[in-house]
Amino acid sequence: MVVVGADYDLRRVRVEGGVHDPAGRTLGDGLLLQDARGTLDQVTASGNGWNGVTVVGGELEATNVTVEGNGASGLVVNAASANVEGLVAEAALTT
Repeated sequence: MVVVGADYDLRRVRVEGGVHDPAGRTLGDGLLLQDARGTLDQVTASGNGWNGVTVVGGELEATNVTVEGNGASGLVVNAASANVEGLVAEAALTT
């Protein structure tokens, strides 16, 4: 799921199965939040080919987020403001 330049409010959501394309056409993130502002509550991102949740720019308020078994990182925050409570992060997949 991709959110660019918009407000979002995601609650009780599960994202899984993002496919990483080495050619760069898709990264395989479960959630990509770019220059966006919003809330994640009771969100699980698992089994994605790249990151579970990637935040680039914008603002994130997150509670009760679980990231597990993703191909790279669980939660990545880059040049953004983030307040995260109740994060559960489990091992990334390795090949």
